[in-house]
Amino acid sequence: MTTAAEIDAYDIQTHQSTIAVWILTSFAGVFLAIRLYVRRSRIGALLWDDYLLALAYILLLAGAALVSVSFASDIAVDDGKSHFFFYHQLSSSILTLATTWSKCAFALTLWRLAQKVGARIFLVFLIISSHLLVAVSVLGIYIPACGDPKTPVRPYYAGGCYKESVVRTLFIAPIVYGGVMDVLLSIFPWFIVRKLQLKRQEKLGVAVAMGLGMLTGMIVILRCFLQYKQLVGRFGEYQLLRSIPTFEQEVKTNVAIVSF
Repeated sequence: MTTAAEIDAYDIQTHQSTIAVWILTSFAGVFLAIRLYVRRSRIGALLWDDYLLALAYILLLAGAALVSVSFASDIAVDDGKSHFFFYHQLSSSILTLATTWSKCAFALTLWRLAQKVGARIFLVFLIISSHLLVAVSVLGIYIPACGDPKTPVRPYYAGGCYKESVVRTLFIAPIVYGGVMDVLLSIFPWFIVRKLQLKRQEKLGVAVAMGLGMLTGMIVILRCFLQYKQLVGRFGEYQLLRSIPTFEQEVKTNVAIVSF
């Protein structure tokens, strides 16, 4: 049973998170609009990576809307909790795909600039493998874990469950791979721009941008390992507030769209 203190804490956190979600989504939309305007005014047409990034932003908007709907749930009753998890899981799945598409948009940009066949094959591998990991991530979002007291109120629950370690692995592994992909995509441009006749300031700017991308990827990987350890045994604690990692996914998607 959800206590009054938990409901109050839930209301406060979801209110703040809803405001943050839409501020970040609007911020990413401004950056995307500027990118598309500059690309169209200079080149005269949008390219495949622009269209893919625009589709990622459309998914981001849908995910933000679903997050807001899930936060409006009445968690004092079981039907409200089921309502929360239904939209929570759906938004998590959509935002996972949006993050993947934003990274693949940058991979398409690099594919267009790359000259060597091996480099292009490597980028195609990243694009395909990242989409395969989306399926794994969705499984980690939807399948129930044995011992999780929230499982009975989740939608589509039919009575079966999987080991806690399996659910944790399915949930964490795609995030780790996403961090690795961030690092690889951040390093990759250097092999292209190092041969260009750039000024020292321009090379420094490229190095800083790549360093930030690498740092982001490494932080994601480190956070996943720490979160994996923290999840052990936590299914025995029935706190609905701990089931809102969708906000983190929303933030990652916004960052991916802005940075790529």
